[in-house]
Amino acid sequence: MNSITKILDKFDKKTLVKKVIPALCDVLKDPALSNGVLTNLFHILSKDKFITTTEFRLSIWPAIAQLCKSKELPAQTLFSLLKNAELLLKFSNTADFSAHMLPLIQKSLECGVAKLQLLAIEQIEKLFKSLDYQTFKTALMPRVLTVLENTQNVEVKLKVLRSIITLQEGIDETTMKHNVFKTLEKLRSKETDPEICMLVLKIYEKSSDVLGADEIGLKVLPGIIPMLVSGNLNKI
Repeated sequence: MNSITKILDKFDKKTLVKKVIPALCDVLKDPALSNGVLTNLFHILSKDKFITTTEFRLSIWPAIAQLCKSKELPAQTLFSLLKNAELLLKFSNTADFSAHMLPLIQKSLECGVAKLQLLAIEQIEKLFKSLDYQTFKTALMPRVLTVLENTQNVEVKLKVLRSIITLQEGIDETTMKHNVFKTLEKLRSKETDPEICMLVLKIYEKSSDVLGADEIGLKVLPGIIPMLVSGNLNKI
């Protein structure tokens, strides 16, 4: 199936839209073959100004939406869908994307597999401005913070913290104070990795206006001072 990609560029658009894409979408009904099919479909979609959003929604999206509902979705297929989340959102609309792709992003965050969690967090960061903020706040942010609290993988922790720093200015004050900072307090109480500690400090530093002097004195400094004394906070 992957070898088909090499010859797709030889077809004209009419042939691709009328014959090739329907055939690929038909094969997509078999989850076992789905990853190879997606490779070809995403190759077509990535061609600049080739497939219109209308053509996508009529000929490709129904098959992908159905695939997203599969209870036997192979890990490689899930990875491929996540990797191309931006592309799918570009051609679909926010409502359809949220209905079918968000459950897969949530599943990837909750699965405990670092490779999928890293990709999910990366995609959330990229999709942040395009998604409805309330959806991000209620459907994704709590799961991201749960990953940060529960994972033992340092790379995943670092990824989450860096994403929070990147998105911080777009996250509302209430979520920062009552959700993000609560998770950081838990992390700070047990974390000794200097790079993680530095990223936590950067989040607090960027939030100094939100926290206020009293909260910094009561909640932040008691946790940071022991790090300073033990030498855990080093410049990286």
